Amino acid sequence: MEQDQSKVFMQSAVIPWRRRGEQIELAMITSVNGRHWVFPKGLIDPGETAAQSARREAEEEAGLDGEVSAGPVGRYRYDKWGGVCDVEVFLMRVVEERSAWPEQAMRRRRWFTLDEALGRVEEDDLRAILRAAVVAVVEGDGGRSA
Repeated sequence: MEQDQSKVFMQSAVIPWRRRGEQIELAMITSVNGRHWVFPKGLIDPGETAAQSARREAEEEAGLDGEVSAGPVGRYRYDKWGGVCDVEVFLMRVVEERSAWPEQAMRRRRWFTLDEALGRVEEDDLRAILRAAVVAVVEGDGGRSA
């Protein structure tokens, strides 16, 4: 199916992270069909900033809350719904991991190392963003509150 490049859907995504000793871990969730591991992502609601949307998606899809980075760590595009989704990606240092959340019946949540997460990400642009984002975390630049 041909994608209408003039039809753009604005989305936000979040890369939830935590430290486990010296190791950085990243939370991923299963797609709704359960076949892929992805980061929480969704449409930006009217009146919402991209950072607010990213935090909301983390809560709804993964049951995670935390400190969202002040600005996006990157952006990528992909084809969907007959148009193009333009996704701003944020880091979120996780401070709360809930045992129950709105979409838990549809999704599983799991923590991965960077190498494991890189092996599961399907979009090349997102893989590059993920590498750079984790470097920012390690160097102490990531996870600043919005």
